[in-house]
Amino acid sequence: MYESVIDTAPSPLVEAVEENLLGHVVLIQDRLPDMDVERRDGLVVVDSGLGVDTFNKILAARLAERDADARIDEALADVRQTGRPFTWWVGPCSRPVDLEARLRRRGLREQERELGMTIDLTKVPDQVPLPAATTIERVATAAQLADFASVLANLGDPPDRDIQHFFERAAEVVLVSECPMRLFVATVDGEPAAVSELFIGGGIAGVHMVATAEAFRRRGLGMALTWKVLDEGRRAGLTVGALQASAEGQPVYERLGFEPCGYFSEYGLG
Repeated sequence: MYESVIDTAPSPLVEAVEENLLGHVVLIQDRLPDMDVERRDGLVVVDSGLGVDTFNKILAARLAERDADARIDEALADVRQTGRPFTWWVGPCSRPVDLEARLRRRGLREQERELGMTIDLTKVPDQVPLPAATTIERVATAAQLADFASVLANLGDPPDRDIQHFFERAAEVVLVSECPMRLFVATVDGEPAAVSELFIGGGIAGVHMVATAEAFRRRGLGMALTWKVLDEGRRAGLTVGALQASAEGQPVYERLGFEPCGYFSEYGLG
């Protein structure tokens, strides 16, 4: 039997985690004129205009039982008409409570399930070991942003040019010092090796986009970049950190002190 990620009585902390995730997803598309965030009644549709579902999402569903089916059908029809790939994110606060079953009846399939995790920032270590010849810096220039994008784009084979284009466009948003999205890039001997993001929203420090280039894995870069985000959030006066962990990343986060708070699912439209 399929186990739903939806919680019938989510805690305020879980609600804050979802609010943070939503802010992370919509920020750049919301601020660029050639991208779109449509806030419908009880639903958010994010369209970057690019051919990569990393930046095209349906999420934050808070649909009433009485018209949920009609609203789902309308949203799916609209995004399919674009011809671009989209995914639908479902979290503990999604509604109606049988949303996942309704999506599966329409042919959507769960592509990924991640564990929501939180941490008390007052208990985060003052420091973690930094791998040899490694530096971690906040992205503050166009060149650093290009390095950040190249790490993400080169996770695929061939590299995804749409990811690079997205961050080229995002420069006017994320290079502003007071932006709630703060990007970090780790270099090893001067070569871009790994990245992470702090998103400040919902009153918490969200950890997003932790990724390491294949040639630099198993060196502790993911741990170091996650710690960097948490420490930055702590310095900003926040007391809670949160993230969505893959099965591979979960042991790393547990070693830092993260604890589970619920699951998130990503459904492909097919």
